[in-house]
Amino acid sequence: MSDWWAGYLPSLDTARAGAATAGLLALLRAGEQSAQATFSRLVTRLPHGSARELQSALVNIGADEARHDQLLTAAGNVAGVVQVRPPTSVRRFFLRLESREIGVHLARVASLDACVCQTVAAVLNAQPQWLHSALVLALGEIRRDEGRHVKLTKSLAHKMGVGPELIRDVGAETRHGFDALLAIYDTALFDLGVDTHTLHRRIRRDGC
Repeated sequence: MSDWWAGYLPSLDTARAGAATAGLLALLRAGEQSAQATFSRLVTRLPHGSARELQSALVNIGADEARHDQLLTAAGNVAGVVQVRPPTSVRRFFLRLESREIGVHLARVASLDACVCQTVAAVLNAQPQWLHSALVLALGEIRRDEGRHVKLTKSLAHKMGVGPELIRDVGAETRHGFDALLAIYDTALFDLGVDTHTLHRRIRRDGC
């Protein structure tokens, strides 16, 4: 965290801290649930005769996403976080990532996972004192897994015939879309101690 930002960290009451955490969990869980459903569908849409390695990779990533949702739910319960539903625009954003071309869809997922990694890293680096240790552990595990997913899904997209230029263009489109979506959560992120200006700049510049 930059020195200048440290002086702007908010002093929260319990209600605001709880609302900020609930908002973050709602966003992350919406993404995990959408990803789990996505990978389940992708497996059924693979061309006949697809390599067993590809099928296994998609199944394993889907299983990771399901586990992440369970981790967030369990950690939120331990921390006493009230579950809230994300806005319709959030669910709509994740649905719009789907493409009839599996390789393009995987490229979008790679970029999205990189954006999620940056967002989670920003929260963990802010070290908000009111973030329960169970949530810190869950977010750390998710960050590590999603970092691995970025490399894997980008590699799978390439194997499905998506070239470097298209991967770059799809990645930029996805980053800017997520950046706009994240603005909904700027207040919550600020309340968690995140330098939102820096986070948005990093996502727009090099989200993947």
